[in-house]
Amino acid sequence: MIRVSFTHHLPCEPGTYWDLVLDREYGQALFVGALGFLRYDVKEEHDMVRHVTRVIDAEPPASGLVKFAAGSLRYTEVAVLDRGESSYTFRTLHPSSKVEGRMLCTRSGGAPGSGRTTRRTDLEITVRTPFVGPSVERAMAKELERSYAVSEVFTGHWLGRKRAPTYTP
Repeated sequence: MIRVSFTHHLPCEPGTYWDLVLDREYGQALFVGALGFLRYDVKEEHDMVRHVTRVIDAEPPASGLVKFAAGSLRYTEVAVLDRGESSYTFRTLHPSSKVEGRMLCTRSGGAPGSGRTTRRTDLEITVRTPFVGPSVERAMAKELERSYAVSEVFTGHWLGRKRAPTYTP
C-alpha cells in the first residue's frame, strides 16, 4: 500500500468546481477526451441536497507494468460528494487493486467570489499482485498524479472557454 497527496489550484469557487465534477459533459471531455479513458460512464447518481452519491464505470488506459500486472484497469468507482464539507470521497472496485481517496476543496485567495480554489487530494493505493505489487503501486501513483495535474489545466481551459483543447503532457 502506498499513500500519496497532492495539491492543485483551480480558477473557480469550490461550489463551481463541484458543479463541474457532477457535469456529465465535463466528465466525458476530461476523462475520455483529455485523459484517454476507454470508458467513463456515470451509472447511478442520487442527489440528496447536501450529499450526492455516484457509481461510475471507468477504464483508464493501461501500459507497461500496470497492464502486465492488472490486465484491464476497468473499475467501478463509488463516491460521495459532501457539499457541506466541500469534499469528494471515493473508492474503486477492481479485482487486483484498490484506490481510496478524498478531495477537499477550500476557497483560496481572499473573499468569497475571488474565484480561486485549492484542491487537496489524498490517495491510498493498494495492489494485490504478488511480487510486483509495490512497483505497480508506484507506477499507479505517478499516473494518478499526472492525471490530476492534467485535470487542473483542463479545468482552467474548460471554465475559460467551455471547451478545452486536448492536453498532452
